[in-house]
Amino acid sequence: MKNTGTHEELQKELQQNAEYHRLEIQRLIFSALQQLQEPVDVAVFGTGHWTDIDLVQLAAYTNKVDYYDMGNTGSQAAVQNITGTLAHKISLKTNVDFIGLERMNFMGTLMEMLEKKADIGRLSNYLLDAYGQFEKAEPEAGKPQYDLVISSPVYTQLFFIDALLTLAPYLEQYDKPGMNLISQQLSSVYARCVQAYNRLLFGSVKPGGRVVLWTDIIKLDEQTQSVMDEMYMARTEKDRVRSLFGAFGQYGLPGAVAGIKDAFDRLLPEKTHFNTWLWPLSQDKQYLAAGMFGEPRKL
Repeated sequence: MKNTGTHEELQKELQQNAEYHRLEIQRLIFSALQQLQEPVDVAVFGTGHWTDIDLVQLAAYTNKVDYYDMGNTGSQAAVQNITGTLAHKISLKTNVDFIGLERMNFMGTLMEMLEKKADIGRLSNYLLDAYGQFEKAEPEAGKPQYDLVISSPVYTQLFFIDALLTLAPYLEQYDKPGMNLISQQLSSVYARCVQAYNRLLFGSVKPGGRVVLWTDIIKLDEQTQSVMDEMYMARTEKDRVRSLFGAFGQYGLPGAVAGIKDAFDRLLPEKTHFNTWLWPLSQDKQYLAAGMFGEPRKL
């Protein structure tokens, strides 16, 4: 969205784009629901973007909805005004440790090591150990299985940004090669966290069920907006998709790109629907969103 026109016009355009964003999500969810036989049990995993989903409508069309939230305030606010029979369909679980970050005390241990000025070797070994744990992490056995599993944006909300912010004040106590090594290893751990989260999602789906997910994937600025404009001028859908995935690799948020690619590979190609759209978080913060639904491959 270009910053032209009056303040009122910009606010109106922002609101319209936000409504369009929610409409795209509703299309994904209800297109997936139409492919399932009733009754449908639903799981929703998220980190606070609960306004993306029409919770009342989702509960009305399904048998039960279990909400799993990494935090607590967003989901509690979203369900507090739902009453009557619909409220009885909804189960809310907050402060959920999706991939074991809290169980490992990952950020706490990292902070303690930095405060004690641990050498690069110790930091590196710790991150290598964390990498191994996330690589092997599997969903807990015996957890509920769902007909439909929905993931609001989680890939870009995992620990990585927090870890970089934690590292920033300690940059001066390490040399550049050491910091480059730690940054690279953090990126590798991040990729494994995303894959561990996808294993949780896809491990929660009954055979023949569906997965719906979406994420912010490219932050739009003058450069990326021009790339998007060129992409949508492509002559064929095949050319557009090729350009789109090229843009993901060049400009995409690393966690989102890794998560979308891994999830795409876990779905049956012939039963996967993929789409992109504008997601305006604020007047000055616009993203390209990517979303899809599909049937998981048989293991």
